[in-house]
Amino acid sequence: MDAKDKILNNWKENGAAWIQTIQANEIASRPKVTNAAILEAVLALHPERVLDLGCGEGWLCRALQENGIEAVGIDGVPELIAYANKKGGTFYELPYRDCTPDRLPFLGTFDVLIFNYSLFEKEVTDLLVNLRTTCLRTGGKMLFQTVHPEHPALGPEGGSRFIREDWHMMQRDYSGTYSWYLRTRSDWEATLADVGLPSVSFRETHDPESGEVVSLIVTGSAI
Repeated sequence: MDAKDKILNNWKENGAAWIQTIQANEIASRPKVTNAAILEAVLALHPERVLDLGCGEGWLCRALQENGIEAVGIDGVPELIAYANKKGGTFYELPYRDCTPDRLPFLGTFDVLIFNYSLFEKEVTDLLVNLRTTCLRTGGKMLFQTVHPEHPALGPEGGSRFIREDWHMMQRDYSGTYSWYLRTRSDWEATLADVGLPSVSFRETHDPESGEVVSLIVTGSAI
């Protein structure tokens, strides 16, 4: 089993637990910092149409729709997509490995493509190029929110590296593990340049109480 399948399969194993976690608002950083941060970042771009990749249970699409933006979500976990569609909106089961030029056109084109804590792999160039050339409108942007590379929970090691996700911070019964790839700012710049998005900007988010860094929001564009 390759890394892509291991990540997806582990999320499939934990889809029900994830839905319960979100329903119970059990990840403190989301309501405190990161949910509002990604929503504000998207709204600041004034898009008409947005694609949320790795949309999970669909909260961000629903929030964007409430702000008058047409939002479409895709995810590779059937249980999450079923829940998202039940809650209302436009969601499709489509894993990243199937985001190819022959499969993507049915989605149409978008002003902004979002990965909100949902880009886990090291080798992402092909995926992002496929999305840029097939789904991103001229002048559009890709937007990523990820764990800040200097987040205190990651320890002092530094540099781009794999992080083992074992769900230990969750309050519910999650199973299995997978590894996701953490990028530094310079690694983000190099990755997006390879994709054809050489203009890259960064925004940090901070815990309002401790002041510690929480996430890094990365915006890439062709100009």
